[in-house]
Amino acid sequence: GSVDIAVMEHASNTSREVATSIISVPPRRDGWKHADLLESPSSTKRLFLMFDINKNGFIEIEELKTVLKSLKLFPTTPMLREIFAEVDFKGDGVIDFEEFYHMRQTGLRCEFNVVAEFKKFAIDRLFRGVITRDCVVKILQLEGFAGDELDRLVGEFMLADVDGDGKITYRDLYERLMERVPDEWLTWVAENLQRGVPPALVVEILEQNGFRIELANSIVRATKENGKQSMKRNYTDQCSSYIYTIKS
Repeated sequence: GSVDIAVMEHASNTSREVATSIISVPPRRDGWKHADLLESPSSTKRLFLMFDINKNGFIEIEELKTVLKSLKLFPTTPMLREIFAEVDFKGDGVIDFEEFYHMRQTGLRCEFNVVAEFKKFAIDRLFRGVITRDCVVKILQLEGFAGDELDRLVGEFMLADVDGDGKITYRDLYERLMERVPDEWLTWVAENLQRGVPPALVVEILEQNGFRIELANSIVRATKENGKQSMKRNYTDQCSSYIYTIKS
């Protein structure tokens, strides 16, 4: 596993006591790069029309609310406005295709883009409300991917299926794209730092397990200064599970 590799790599530079005191990490968090999945303008347009319900050429906040409701997501009114405003770059109260296209092509890390990504891939009529491997294959084939490249991208995308049941829920995708830090990882960081594991080693193991170096440093720094990070529920709570975020 990745933990054993990390321990072995550092054993020569770390005391036996520290190396053996590292707690096994939670499930690995490998991710995929949005640049690999850039969609064609025509695909972006089709996706835009899923939100432009009244077909007036703009996405209005009530239309976003309707789409979220179809996913059984019910953010508060202030949160809904915040989600919308992140893409309403012009600040005119509507999202036009130019703004939507910019969000998609740049891979903007925002909640609206998670909704769009989920709507794009959740096309299975049998398993409603989740993304299956077949969904990912079909969509990427439409984007022109094939052969080894298709297999690689599908495999990377399915890493979002954290429980390995073959289905990606909205929560799974949200956690992946928004870089939400699962509670078990924050506990792991806190417990290892308390055991005296060097912060640099904790950061490196986090990075080896899919965390960006900047995020890994932020988690470790916040934990050193304030202890294990406090959590809060997010609107994506779907009764059976929660999304956790670090409180700023």
